[in-house]
Order: sequence, then structure tokens, then C-alpha cells
Amino acid sequence: MVSVPATAIALAGSFTATFSASGLAEGATTLTASTAAGSVDTPVTVVPGGTGGFVINEVDYDQVGTDNAEWCELYNGTGRALDLNGFSLILVNGGTNPPSIYRTLNLSVAGSLGADQYLVVGADSVQASLPPETLFISLGSGSDYIQNGAPDGLALVDTNAGILVDALSYEGSITAVAIPGVGTVSLVEGSPASGADSNTAVSSIARIPDHADTDNAAADWRFVNTPTPGAPNAAGR
Repeated sequence: MVSVPATAIALAGSFTATFSASGLAEGATTLTASTAAGSVDTPVTVVPGGTGGFVINEVDYDQVGTDNAEWCELYNGTGRALDLNGFSLILVNGGTNPPSIYRTLNLSVAGSLGADQYLVVGADSVQASLPPETLFISLGSGSDYIQNGAPDGLALVDTNAGILVDALSYEGSITAVAIPGVGTVSLVEGSPASGADSNTAVSSIARIPDHADTDNAAADWRFVNTPTPGAPNAAGR
């Protein structure tokens, strides 16, 4: 049985509303939204729950000494090739009031991300260590590209659809940040992640098991002492 709410509330002047649907079969389907003025159909793809879709998968934002090897790994678990046109990775500073965007990264420069393929966005020093099949987007040859938290966050967005695809708030909770074309969103899925990167030991924070996404950051994210950019996440800690 497919279950959707009878109504979803959108504020005046807003073109978005959030709701949950359950019981949908895996694969392509269509959702229809109706108002007094008419209706609109939107094609959607349903992916297996718990294994993730297009997700933020691992982050190393803090290194021993100078932070000149920072990176964020994305993983395509949708089961199909993904055209990255319209996708962006948003970096959010949670230390301002309200939280603010300090960097927007256009992912379309990478073209298309294959099923089960990784995309790493990082400093140039990271690229040489990546598996050859990993896509890479350069942040530059410098340092301090990804802030160290308390708190900070990442948002993966589809600007064409105007939606938040995935998010991570680390070293604290960012529950409201305004993203142009998307709206005000929370970067906390379920309960906040408790793991934090380290500046005294080689480490990262990662989804364990690899690319697991239960919509509960506290369960999905772990501190790991074996960073694996462009490869399946290791559970060692």
C-alpha cells in the first residue's frame, strides 16, 4: 500500500513543501500535487531504503598540522548514472547567526557520475591518492577550504528541482540555513552526528557501513582512523 499525506502545507509565497511517502515500489513513478488552481505531475525515482541514494559519504575537514588535504566524498547509490547538471555542494558556516553559506561548489563540471561511483571534492594534494575511476573536483592548491566545525555543515542540493538531496552538520547542529533556490533547511538528519574529525591523528568522519543512509546522522556517521577517499568506507576507529 502506498501512503502519502492528504495535505502538505506550503507557506504563502513559497513553492516548496516537504512530506513523506511510504510503500512506493523501487523504480520510476510519478507524484501529483493538486491545488485549487490545477495540478502538476513530477517524475521521481525510488531507491532502496537504508542503502542511500546520492549522498555525502565521507569528509576529512581537519588534518594534523596545516589543513592542506581537505576533501569531501560523494557517492552515487541510485543504481543508475546521474547527470550532475544542477547539483551543487554547499558549505555552511554554523558559527554565524543565522548560519551562512561560505562556499558553493558546482558539481556539473564533473559531468556524469556512474552508478556506485565516487566523486571527491578536495584540495589538489588529494588527487594523486585517489583510485583511477574516482571523479575529482579541485578546491585549489591551498588550505583551509572546509571549515572545522563547532558547528559547520554540508548540503548537497539539486538546484534544478529546488530540493535538498543530502546534508551533514558536524561538531554541532545546524537546524536552519537559507539556501537560494531551495529554501530554509535543516542539515541534521534525525539526531546529530556525534563523531568529529581530529587534528592530532589521521582520521575522517564517514558513513558506516559505506553509504548507509537511514536518515539518522547519529546512527550513520562515525569517526574512522582510516580515511578512504574514492573507496568504500572502512569501519576501523
